[in-house]
Amino acid sequence: MGLPVASTTIVLYDYWGTGSGVIRHYLTESVTGQKGEFSFDVRRGLYCVELIPNRDTRFARQYIEAIKVDSNKTLPLTLQNGCSYSGTVRFQDGGVAAGCEMRFIGIEPHSVQAFETADDEGRFSITLPKGKYYLSCSCKHGAVVDKKKMSSPPFLSPTWITVDLWKDLSDDLVLPELVSFKGAVTNAEGHPVMAVRVTVTPSVPSEITVSAPTEVVCLTSKIGQFECLVEPGTYDVKLEPPADSHLSERKVNTVLVDQARTRTYSLGKGYSVQGKVTFANVPVTQALITASGINSETVALTDDEGNYLLSLSGGRYDLTITAQPDSLAKLPFRLLAPYTRPLDLAEDTELNVELEEGSPTGFYSIRRSASVERCGKPESCTCKAIVYDVHMRISTCRW
Repeated sequence: MGLPVASTTIVLYDYWGTGSGVIRHYLTESVTGQKGEFSFDVRRGLYCVELIPNRDTRFARQYIEAIKVDSNKTLPLTLQNGCSYSGTVRFQDGGVAAGCEMRFIGIEPHSVQAFETADDEGRFSITLPKGKYYLSCSCKHGAVVDKKKMSSPPFLSPTWITVDLWKDLSDDLVLPELVSFKGAVTNAEGHPVMAVRVTVTPSVPSEITVSAPTEVVCLTSKIGQFECLVEPGTYDVKLEPPADSHLSERKVNTVLVDQARTRTYSLGKGYSVQGKVTFANVPVTQALITASGINSETVALTDDEGNYLLSLSGGRYDLTITAQPDSLAKLPFRLLAPYTRPLDLAEDTELNVELEEGSPTGFYSIRRSASVERCGKPESCTCKAIVYDVHMRISTCRW
C-alpha cells in the first residue's frame, strides 16, 4: 500500500448528449486532504474523473473515462510517477502555435488520456506515465502567436503524431503542413452574414477512437468571412447562422482543401423555433434541444432563463427536449422525463414546454462494500476516497 497523496485535484465530469455524440461536462472538483481523502455524491449514470497532481510532484495527470455508477462501488484507479514532456509547438515556417490544444491518447502500456494547452509562446509541459502515445494538435478559436500580438486563425491538424515517452523528453513539436481554408457566407441576396458558426471536420474519421470529435470552429466576421488552417485533405463543413437571422443552416460534405483558396457559401431562408422550458414554473437551464430532420440535426441549449432559439429550414422535424444538469445543485433535473413531438415547420413558431417528472434514477455513493458491511448503515454512507501513490481506495464510511 502506498502513502496518501495530498493536494491532488480531483475533477468530476458527467456526459452530455450533443445530437452528434457526447462530451464531458464539468460538474465539480475537490482537492485531496492530508490523508488523501475526497468525496462526491453522485446519481446513477456515467462519469469521468480527472486526476491533476500538484505540479511540484512527479505524478502523472490522467483521465478515467466512462465510470458507470449503478450502485455503491469502488474505483480501482492508479496514480503513479511519470515522465516530463516539454517543448514548444511550432508551425512549418518556425512560428509558434500559441494556445495549441494537445491531446494525448495512450497506446502502451496504459490506455490513459490527457490534455495540455500551450501558452502564448507555444510552450508546454506535461507529466505522463511512461509509455507510447498518440498526440493530436488543434486550436479551435485562434490565438496570439508572437510578441507583436498578431492574431493567428484557428487550426486543425488531424494527423496523430506518435510520441515515445520512456524518459523525460524536451523537444520542439513541429506540426505537419497546413494550408489556409477561407470562406465567405452570404444570404440568398448575396449580402454577407456575420457570426455564422463554421465547423470543419475531416470527411474520413480517424482510425483512432476518441470520445470527442476532431474539429475546428470559426465565426464569420462583419463582412461574412472566415479562415482556418487545416492539413491538405477533404473536410465536411457545417454552417450554423445565428438563430435570430431567419436563415437555415447548411452542411457541405467532402470539400477538397489542397491549397489556399476562398469559397463562397449561400444560406437559404429559415424559420425560428423558440420558447421556454420549465418544470413546476421553474426554468430548466442547459436543457438539450434537438431538432432532427431528414438530412440534418440541429441542437441548442436553454439559457439561464430556460429560453431557447433555433433557426431551421422549412420541413418536418422530430423535436426532443432533454433536461441535463449544469451543476450538482441541479441534479433533481435528472428526474425529468424527455419531451418529444413532431414539428411541421412552415413559419416562425413559438413552443413553450413544461417538462414532467420521470422515473427516479436513484442516488448513490462510490464506496467500498466492505466498509458498508462493517458499519451496517449503508443508507447513510457517503462517498469518500483516499488517493495513494499507487492506487486509490475507499476509506471507511461516515455517518
